[in-house]
Amino acid sequence: MSENSNVALIQRVRGESFLVAPRYINLKYLGNGCYGMVVSALDTKTDTPVAIKKISPFDYQTYCQRTLRELRILTRFKHENVIEENSYRLLIGICDFGLARSCDFGYDSGFLTEYVATRWYRAPDVMLNSRGYNKAIDIWSCGCVLAEMMLGRPLFPGRHYLDQLNMIFAVIGSPSNDDLECIHNEKVKKLDLPSHCFSLNYKKINFLRLDPLDMLDKLLTFNPDKRYTADEALAHPYLAQYYDADDEPICLTPFTYDDELSGVPSTCSPDTLRKQYHRLLLEYHPDKCFDVEKLERYYSIKNAFKILSDDTLRQNYEQEQKRQTLIMMPLLHVHIDDMDEFVDNDSRNISYSYDCRCGTLLTVENDKLQELEINGTIIIECENCSMTIEIRK
Repeated sequence: MSENSNVALIQRVRGESFLVAPRYINLKYLGNGCYGMVVSALDTKTDTPVAIKKISPFDYQTYCQRTLRELRILTRFKHENVIEENSYRLLIGICDFGLARSCDFGYDSGFLTEYVATRWYRAPDVMLNSRGYNKAIDIWSCGCVLAEMMLGRPLFPGRHYLDQLNMIFAVIGSPSNDDLECIHNEKVKKLDLPSHCFSLNYKKINFLRLDPLDMLDKLLTFNPDKRYTADEALAHPYLAQYYDADDEPICLTPFTYDDELSGVPSTCSPDTLRKQYHRLLLEYHPDKCFDVEKLERYYSIKNAFKILSDDTLRQNYEQEQKRQTLIMMPLLHVHIDDMDEFVDNDSRNISYSYDCRCGTLLTVENDKLQELEINGTIIIECENCSMTIEIRK
């Protein structure tokens, strides 16, 4: 196959098959999430690394709804302080919301769990209260992150639950009887908690100046009712050079799950959810959404597997595809009779052309026509808009 071939290929990574355009090469395993495998690849068109996730959202109704909801959140996940890496070569970290929990008590009181936040950044009120915590736990996590930025290493790298509490109390001191009143779990109140004297001048952080030390003191307070709020933290002298009381935007509308789930059907067929998926994905690429009512043509990519000459591999992959969905660009089906035919006067070779919706003229040369004759279908990709097109006999 030539370097300029734009026929889609199936690449296998640790037993998983990925049908991707030829512009994506060097697929390597990154990890497995809740929904499927994630691989890295190099986009040869832009010369940038990309991540490709293969998901299985249609195995369970809950997975369908959850993935659709999260895709909707992603469409609005923008912030003025997030700078594109390619613009200024700044590395950006966006947190993983996998252990986030909702405080929308009006929706479902069971959303709060003890298993929230990574252990090293987990507030003691989470560990001791289980479900009696609030947004103050995020302030504690901010304190842990701030300390780590100052120290160059985690402040509380606990190996397990008790070790985590020991490390915390060794730095902030053991809670007083008054502070223990914020713990609503009666069993915890009866525990023999480790005893340490209060001292933020612990050997780990005693070299810090007064302002940052006081800032940490306010953020890493055991009692969440006495812990700094976000507004108080922003107004602390340590952040004086960055703080502007008139320019501290807040969310005017509290988060509720009803807003996020509005329009997400609670009971419907996988095909209906699949349609909503693709409508949502096209919001990222509105230039490709020329006719929403014709989205049916995008829902199946199994015909693309016919490009394989290996019947066994093709059959195995088609069987797997019945339950797997690969997040990729929409697939446009075009019949060869709908394309313009050209005959070279010298070689007498026949070629076909097709006008992509972006205006690019796509050409199918003689060698591809031979492949079409054998397999009944070929797949090409527009180099300008990345539209994937399946050509059938």
